[in-house]
Amino acid sequence: MPSRFDAYRMTDGKTPLSARYFNPVLQDLDLRLVELEALRVGWLEAVSQVSNLGLARINELVGAPMNTVNEAIATLQQSLAALPDVVLAGELDTALQAEAQARAQLAQQIAALQDAIEDVGGGDPFPPMEGSAGKFLTTDGETRSWGMPTVPAVTGLQRGTAQQRQLLGISADGAVVGMAPLELLDYTERAQLRTLTAGNAIVRGLGLFTWEAGSTEPDDDETCFAAAGGAWVLTAAGPDAVRALWLAEVSAMQETLTKHMARFLNADFAMSATSLAGNAEVTFTVALDDVRSGDSVVVTPVAGLPIETSCTGVVTAAGTVTVSVRNHSASTVTLTPGTWQVLVIKP
Repeated sequence: MPSRFDAYRMTDGKTPLSARYFNPVLQDLDLRLVELEALRVGWLEAVSQVSNLGLARINELVGAPMNTVNEAIATLQQSLAALPDVVLAGELDTALQAEAQARAQLAQQIAALQDAIEDVGGGDPFPPMEGSAGKFLTTDGETRSWGMPTVPAVTGLQRGTAQQRQLLGISADGAVVGMAPLELLDYTERAQLRTLTAGNAIVRGLGLFTWEAGSTEPDDDETCFAAAGGAWVLTAAGPDAVRALWLAEVSAMQETLTKHMARFLNADFAMSATSLAGNAEVTFTVALDDVRSGDSVVVTPVAGLPIETSCTGVVTAAGTVTVSVRNHSASTVTLTPGTWQVLVIKP
């Protein structure tokens, strides 16, 4: 048989490792092997007619190479089954070029979208204010400008022009009017209010102040600042000021409550008497700090007393309360022993 190596030759980077390459090769090998096997059968028939030595010689020459070929084919088939599908170099280049083109198109679309957004926004949303004194910012929902021809100039401004940080408002007839300039001060600069006599001011940490001409409100350095002809009065307190004022009120209430509660002292004692003879009296001494002569004493028994019986409490010495139980009848009365309460009220 002639050599077919050129038909089986592989070239790096070009030969596809897929079915379209290996199937023709294996088919050709298979056909050539079929011819060899047919030839081998003919040889066996011829060998059967010669001596055993000739038969052994033929088997030695033909059998070993055939086994080697069969083993090589089996190994090749196993290797091919384990190989994954691959993409040819040419196909991979085509795919990469397509991806690059898609990315370029997407970048162009994004740039076009950004341009469209800028066009809709009308450019700079807050144009320069230079030379626009007496005008105000207008908008139609999309674009903004200073002093459009269809918008009247601001009227009623101090000295006839708009000033920095000036508040604007709408008058009863619908005209835009300028309010007094707004001063913005830190808490440490609050004393500057005493040098001003008009307008509005915000003091950080306190709130919004308004000028009230003729006001005689006392100057307390936080809610009111007196100046010539009037005073700056806190109109809208800020969160910090509200908290400070509320804490001051709470502290004052707590102080008042503490003083009030200090007037009330209480203690208890064990009243052990079970009966009291006619016209007899029994006393008990109760120690209670801070009580003084003249303090009022209220005694609360554990149970109701007989009608013939009275109970009194008196501060007999500093820190001492004496409780007396007296039977005003001639007959013996029954008492209920237990823990009695003593309440002292200081004037």
